[in-house]
Amino acid sequence: MTAAPLLHASLAVDDLDGAIAFFERALGFATQLRADDLTDEVARLTRRDGLTVRLAQMSRAGDGCRLELIEFNDRDAVPAAGAGPVPLAHICFAVADLEATLADVRAAGAEPLGEIVTFPEGRCVYVRAPGAAVIEFEEIPDAVSANQTQTPQESA
Repeated sequence: MTAAPLLHASLAVDDLDGAIAFFERALGFATQLRADDLTDEVARLTRRDGLTVRLAQMSRAGDGCRLELIEFNDRDAVPAAGAGPVPLAHICFAVADLEATLADVRAAGAEPLGEIVTFPEGRCVYVRAPGAAVIEFEEIPDAVSANQTQTPQESA
């Protein structure tokens, strides 16, 4: 099999509107596609009648990052995307200044799950964003400055 390119990362959220607002405000994403009632399609994909989805596909200029936020509804009940203290799924962004990023995302409504932790490769923190998605930010100054100087076509 030939290598298949990654199209997007996806996060389950409890509140699609709140999650969209957070990713737009705090991380510079723009909504490219919005679907609020994917009933037949999801039932066929999952073989589960009654399961519906609201989703947004988002992208960010400059680095080509694509994100899909999904709110599942099972017979009008939204299952908790962020149930429990341990994040079972998350996405991670490289940042140049962890404290400044943490201040920005807190101002946009996110809250840290714990403290900033230092690993050999860098310092990081998990936050729970509005909509209950979990995001990790890792401080990697060199990686961030390298990504900012390349267009998505140059880095491909």
